[in-house]
Amino acid sequence: MKKTILLIAIATLLCNLAAIASEPADGYILYQNDKFGFSMEIPSFLKLKNAADKDPSEGADYWRDPSNMWDINRISILANANGSLGDPYTPEKVKMDYELTIEDYEKLGEKACEDTRYFFTIPGDSHTTIECHVFSGMKEIYVVIDFDDDMAAQMGGDVARHVLNSIQFR
Repeated sequence: MKKTILLIAIATLLCNLAAIASEPADGYILYQNDKFGFSMEIPSFLKLKNAADKDPSEGADYWRDPSNMWDINRISILANANGSLGDPYTPEKVKMDYELTIEDYEKLGEKACEDTRYFFTIPGDSHTTIECHVFSGMKEIYVVIDFDDDMAAQMGGDVARHVLNSIQFR
């Protein structure tokens, strides 16, 4: 009986911790994608842009000003479950994908490749692009963070790291 009560208490604690962990940090909103089973945090000042050419279950676009086509400060999210040539992603396949992807760029800033994710920064004259790919089994999440220099404090550095580190598969 004592073991049962202890197990119930532990299960309740774990459920409560999971609920707490799913709450976004201050200044962020939670984006959840049920079709692909992942979530991530987006800065709360960005607004969802409804794109007619994108199936909402496969991703989303969050823009600083969705009504201004010239304001490209945004976070775009895409997801697919096609795997690597029809097979699940492995650390070797992630590394190969990373190497093939970065060879197309002449100038890269910060970059890193791990077993289940990689990212790189493309610096520009007055604009920065950060690309991140996160893998789990057959699934890939592809996130692009674009921002002008005047938005670096709101979308780059620690904010970008927070967004990318918040990507979680369920």
